[in-house]
Amino acid sequence: MLSSGNEAVLLLKGPDSLLDSQLKSTFITPEGGGEEVRVRFSFKARSTSRFQIVELEFEDVSEYGFYHKKFTPLHTVASLKLLQLPGGDYYISLDPDEATEDASLRDQNFVRARHLLARLNP
Repeated sequence: MLSSGNEAVLLLKGPDSLLDSQLKSTFITPEGGGEEVRVRFSFKARSTSRFQIVELEFEDVSEYGFYHKKFTPLHTVASLKLLQLPGGDYYISLDPDEATEDASLRDQNFVRARHLLARLNP
């Protein structure tokens, strides 16, 4: 199943949320001669979800930031923000500032992009 934009954001709330999912991979790919970036995440969904695998692809990325430390395993998603921002961009943080539901300068492991595509595999 394919979903995009705000439809994907709304679909991945509630029982099909990415909370408690396992982040399996992250790909950052240059596009258009290196001037644009695409970021793709693959998650093994939590057991109560209708889906087994969820892939999120962020296109036309304006900003991203990730922290990596050797010997730190890919993680279970304990908290996250998945939003459509007021200007229309899509935003995810896998280590959010929990003091606010909005995007924050204190959010970590985040992507901000113009387009979002979700591939939801049952």
